[in-house]
Amino acid sequence: MALREFKRVLRRRDVVSLCVFIFIADTLSGIVIPTFSIYAQGLGASLVLIGFLSSTVGLTSLVTSVPSGMLSDRIGRRPVLLGGMLVWAAALLTFAVVDHPYLLFPGRVLMGAAIILTFGIGAAYMGDLTSGEERGPAFGLYATAMGLGFAVGPLIGGPIADQFGISVSYAVGAGIAMVGFLFGLRFLPHQVNSDPQDGSSGDESPVDERSRFLDVLKYPPLLIASAAVFLQSTAFMGAIQNFFPLYGQDVAIIGAGFIATMFSVRAFASTGARIPMGILSNRVTTAGVMSFSLLLMGIALIGISLSTNAAVLTILLALEGIGFGGFVTTGQAFIAEISTTRTRGTAMGIYRMAAAAGSAGGPVLLGVVASQWSLSTVFLLTGTLVVAGAAGVAWTVPWRRVFARRPQTW
Repeated sequence: MALREFKRVLRRRDVVSLCVFIFIADTLSGIVIPTFSIYAQGLGASLVLIGFLSSTVGLTSLVTSVPSGMLSDRIGRRPVLLGGMLVWAAALLTFAVVDHPYLLFPGRVLMGAAIILTFGIGAAYMGDLTSGEERGPAFGLYATAMGLGFAVGPLIGGPIADQFGISVSYAVGAGIAMVGFLFGLRFLPHQVNSDPQDGSSGDESPVDERSRFLDVLKYPPLLIASAAVFLQSTAFMGAIQNFFPLYGQDVAIIGAGFIATMFSVRAFASTGARIPMGILSNRVTTAGVMSFSLLLMGIALIGISLSTNAAVLTILLALEGIGFGGFVTTGQAFIAEISTTRTRGTAMGIYRMAAAAGSAGGPVLLGVVASQWSLSTVFLLTGTLVVAGAAGVAWTVPWRRVFARRPQTW
């Protein structure tokens, strides 16, 4: 049954077209992220300035998440997605042509906005396109497209950067973004039917929109999911991305090359888990897979804090990646389930805002923990909080499909 549902999803041109569009967008991410700090340093940026440049993306995502979601509820997902690909092109072109590190800030602002306008709105759009038992496999395919794009990006940008310079790789990325825009213009569907329970007439006053936003914001399952994604984002962007390389060097005495290999193993494990997790959500509900994914991440983080063996650390990092991939898949599907076409962009915007808050604040807070105590304390504390979050999701959102009890005005 599950395999048949997945095959049916693969035959849907609108779903596959959206996944290809998102694959292109995350390829751009993969071109920028591995080389940006080196590029900024080459322009004369200090380590402190590089830190501020990095946080700019998260802060911009935090600010733009809800407004862009509300805009997509009003004018439709397709134009916002296409605009997001143009913003990606502008960001990459800005990086390519500047000659001073402070001039990188506008590009980082554009990049933060582009992330929300593509990935955040794309997830809402997938929720519009699918329903019922197709939704889990479709979101698994969507998350897999993201993972593959991020894996392919460095394979494109890295060789170009080595041969011709990092700025040229960014210029090529801007060209790829324009190809993505043209692809979306041709293949993204123009209209998506409203959910059956969506009673919107399409003519709402600003007061109505503000009231609807507050109703969405106060909906308990959304608040629970937002708290969970805050923890997930803090764990990855704070503990794993920032401090795992330092921890590996410190306790396992391993070099940068081996650490890079460990992250590659994690990336493949995470990407490979996403479609199976999406299919599994049809059996045990999205809330159930969310809980399990968070629990797996938390256990892996606690295990990392207790391990000093390189092979064991590699296995634990891969397990964290599987949990991360499962949560990425089912967290977005969960938001799609508890919202309608009329509110899905706003709901996804709030969810993405919580993730951005974790990305922006997590590294700073965990940096204080590392400086006051130790790197192992970072993983022990983060893992404990994530396990508690998994228990909270399992307790407050039982293993059932919550959309059946969603208020009709939602």
